[in-house]
Amino acid sequence: MDTRIPQSHGGFTLLEAVAAISILGLALTLAAPAFEKAIKNREAGVCRESRIRVQTVIQGEKALGEEMDGSFQELLECYTECYGQFCPAGGEYIWQEDEEAPGENKLFVRCSIHK
Repeated sequence: MDTRIPQSHGGFTLLEAVAAISILGLALTLAAPAFEKAIKNREAGVCRESRIRVQTVIQGEKALGEEMDGSFQELLECYTECYGQFCPAGGEYIWQEDEEAPGENKLFVRCSIHK
């Protein structure tokens, strides 16, 4: 009669587990900068869209020539209070009037981070 205990061949060896973890770590290390760049690009895009939206409102106010109790900067600050921070990276918006800009668009909303 054979009294040997059969050996199980299921599971991973320590070497296989270390190799798999090392490969995963290397893949994450290579992917992290690309992921971070994608996040920054998306934040800049959201900021740009918000600035364009606010800039359009301010230009509309200027075009209508309505009397305002304050400056366009105060209007911008009012929008920031009402609707929250526009820039996802935490930049602050200011408005600038550029007389040398071509066309009728002389007002620009700038972000302190994304310019």
